[in-house]
Amino acid sequence: MKKGIDVSHLNGIIDWKKVKPQIDFAMLRAGYGNDHIDEALHSNASACEELEIPIGLYWFSYAYTPEMAKQEAFDCLKQAKKYQIDFPIAFDFEYDSIRYAKKNNIAITKQLVMELAIAFCSTVKNLGYYAAIYTNRDFSERYYNLTELEKQGFLIWYAHYGEHAERDNIALWQYSSDGHIDGISTKVDMDYALRDFSKQTFGWQRQDGKWWYKRQDGSYPANIWEKINNVWYHFDTEGYMQTGWLQDNEKWYYLKPSGAMASNEMLTIESALYGKEKYVFAQEGHMMCTNDRGALE
Repeated sequence: MKKGIDVSHLNGIIDWKKVKPQIDFAMLRAGYGNDHIDEALHSNASACEELEIPIGLYWFSYAYTPEMAKQEAFDCLKQAKKYQIDFPIAFDFEYDSIRYAKKNNIAITKQLVMELAIAFCSTVKNLGYYAAIYTNRDFSERYYNLTELEKQGFLIWYAHYGEHAERDNIALWQYSSDGHIDGISTKVDMDYALRDFSKQTFGWQRQDGKWWYKRQDGSYPANIWEKINNVWYHFDTEGYMQTGWLQDNEKWYYLKPSGAMASNEMLTIESALYGKEKYVFAQEGHMMCTNDRGALE
């Protein structure tokens, strides 16, 4: 049973070198709501990677429609792709989430919370990550059907402060909210991993700072376009995800820093030679030519 912590910017500046001998993993808050990134995510995740501390992520949700929850998942996944994620990516919906919905005249029901959780976790799971729901007894009895979520392949991160987890079939157990860890100046949430989080068998994989995609059958795309979760990516001959300009069949495409193909949009792209220029891309992704380079006049 591995011991871990979950932290956010509220825990202040963390001395991860001091923390490392005391834990086996860390769950980091990636952000909250509509693409609000936790201000300590990069420093925490980078330090954990450097020290080889396995990490997972969680996203505090303010969604009140499944579409909003799915977008929160995409926002979280944008951050996940920057790091090696071995532990789950968790959906964190709490009473503050409900208060926010009420301010927007939305009544939160058990059915709606289930729809939100499924929208978020399905998006995460479809990209090959472990997907989890953070909850406790009171909230789960009111708003979740944990058995149904487990049937869909989602994991449970369960908060219960005591000597025992209280519930079977959970993946992570938050057993304390007032832990003390040398290297962290505040009280800290403490967790146990109750299952083995070996490297995912498929999905996005990071190697030597580059990304590749492992299909469920074990193969991987190379020198080809691949549509992943309704987004097109292109992989080089060695199978690594590409970014930047790409010419294919005499047409030009632009692959964003995330690897996603530009489509049905206008982007400002900067180059050392021409500076910042605007380009328009068709629904199919190819550049719409305007001047001799394709940039808008």
